[in-house]
Amino acid sequence: MHIVRTNQNGNKGRVYYVCPSKYISEEHCNYFKFADDDDDDVISNAAPRKSIRSEEFNDLSTRVYEMDNEFQEHGDRTYTQLVKLLIIDKIHLLHDNRGHVLESIVARTVRQIETTKEHIRLVGLSATLPNYEDVALFLRVDLNKGLFHFDNSYRPCPLAQQYIGITVKKPLQRFQLMNDVCYEKVIDIAGKHQVLIFVHSRKETAKTARSIRDAALVNDTLGRFLKEDSVSREILHSHTELVKSNDLKDLLPYGFAIHHTGMARADRQLVEDLFSDGHVQVLVSTTTLAWGVNFYNGVGHSC
Repeated sequence: MHIVRTNQNGNKGRVYYVCPSKYISEEHCNYFKFADDDDDDVISNAAPRKSIRSEEFNDLSTRVYEMDNEFQEHGDRTYTQLVKLLIIDKIHLLHDNRGHVLESIVARTVRQIETTKEHIRLVGLSATLPNYEDVALFLRVDLNKGLFHFDNSYRPCPLAQQYIGITVKKPLQRFQLMNDVCYEKVIDIAGKHQVLIFVHSRKETAKTARSIRDAALVNDTLGRFLKEDSVSREILHSHTELVKSNDLKDLLPYGFAIHHTGMARADRQLVEDLFSDGHVQVLVSTTTLAWGVNFYNGVGHSC
């Protein structure tokens, strides 16, 4: 809405949408192109080492580091000549290795507004931010007019949280225990709801998915995920030969899949579509999927 309003007001300035990863930048760029029906607006995605001062676009989706590099290269001229709206998505990542870069971008924006007296709209977005008032003050937001907080009542799907402590210290034993607990939680709802599992690294996606799949094979519970005569089984088998990832080739026939930014884009898109359509029953992913894609899923587990 902010982007559309900026363009409809006859403002010749540009809109910058800043997000934490290349994958999210690509996803939002494609969405903006789909949603924008104005043929005069050109939307671009800035890749690493690609100048974002090109005269060929109106709106830009870019990563934090590309935005900061542009400011360092061109200085304040970037603002005075281009920016009218700056949207920072996932602003809770101030407490992250990208945090100092986000702070630099915000500081430059605020300084430019105060120096030139030219208005630049600054919008910060976050899905999970308990100290939102602190961040609002950092962005110089009027708490009575410009701060909006949406609690759990706005969620399209209710969210219940349960924390399970793992006290084992040896890495291999801890990993196995986490997988055992995860399997127990997943098997409780197998066949009733799909499951989305978040892990901390790309390698863990395949390891965790295989661990649950293998446990289901040993316990003869695999049929609870995917029935022999189901349409989903036929669809998954037909798509198995199309994917490039060997991990996906191994997991898809059983109703399991993985998702991370190291996969080919076509594989990622296929996994998203198969999960959205209800064919993939268990999806193990890194947190990038939580940042960039919305799934209306009954149950999710984070391991």
